[in-house]
Amino acid sequence: MRILITGAGSVMGQSIYGALAQEAFDSPLEVAFANSDPLGAGQYFSDERLPIFDRPIFPLAADASYGKTLADYVQKNKIDFVFAGTQHELQKITEYGAVEGNTATLTPTLVDLCLDKAALADALQSRGVPVAVTWSASDFPSHGVEESIPYVVKPSFSSASRGIIYCANAREVREALATATDLSQLVVQRALTGPEFTTGSYVDRFTGELTTITFKRTLSPDGASVFGEIVVDDQISRYMADIRDALVHVGFDYGHMNVQFMLTS
Repeated sequence: MRILITGAGSVMGQSIYGALAQEAFDSPLEVAFANSDPLGAGQYFSDERLPIFDRPIFPLAADASYGKTLADYVQKNKIDFVFAGTQHELQKITEYGAVEGNTATLTPTLVDLCLDKAALADALQSRGVPVAVTWSASDFPSHGVEESIPYVVKPSFSSASRGIIYCANAREVREALATATDLSQLVVQRALTGPEFTTGSYVDRFTGELTTITFKRTLSPDGASVFGEIVVDDQISRYMADIRDALVHVGFDYGHMNVQFMLTS
């Protein structure tokens, strides 16, 4: 079997490759490890248990040619299965997988929901899951909110703490929004304070069982995890089950989800 993994320079791409290398499959695997930059870290290592037969350079996911490049490469190199190794490529690879059925991705509807911070908050809240109070930027009230508490303004579609503006109060939120060029691309959330956690969860395809592992995070200034302490907490486990149930309601049947949150009222 031939597998394409994108994101050779990303933690996720390298983790997918490492996980596959540890598995005992009935037939041998070969991997093509793609990246958008020839200096991607994954271009320079391999595991003898899982041969890399090619290290192609793909365009950035935002490039209009990405979809055709992906489809042509899969066809030419007889690729059986595709893993998305970066969030940036997830949407394009999901769209391709919806047609071809050979990608490790959710449905386009679920991917679009989970990449949209405002829509995801609405979907969770509608099923009774507590999340930080969230507005699309164009809906942030001109009055009637708590004026003196902190908020954050951030892109609707982003990751890794990019583009976040911390506002000490509602007045600063309105000032930030007044200078924005496109309110449709922003959300406003009530700022949370408290210990931060990340939980990796897996919903089993056949039993629906939820398995989780939770880390209390120590963060770098740019939001990356520097250190993680494993914790076991029944309240967190119940919260993950509530999130699973909310996503099942919109079509999530099995697979992995990663939830980052602060444990606070």
